[in-house]
Amino acid sequence: MTDLAFILLTVVFFAAVAVVARRAATHEPATRDSVDPQGRRR
Repeated sequence: MTDLAFILLTVVFFAAVAVVARRAATHEPATRDSVDPQGRRR
């Protein structure tokens, strides 16, 4: 596998992890605009 392919896979993997972590942290089926990070909209 080339270095570029490895870098792209790593970036995609961490992006997916970040999205899942954000959804778990907000306990919402997340649209980022509907609930701010502190959850004030609740």
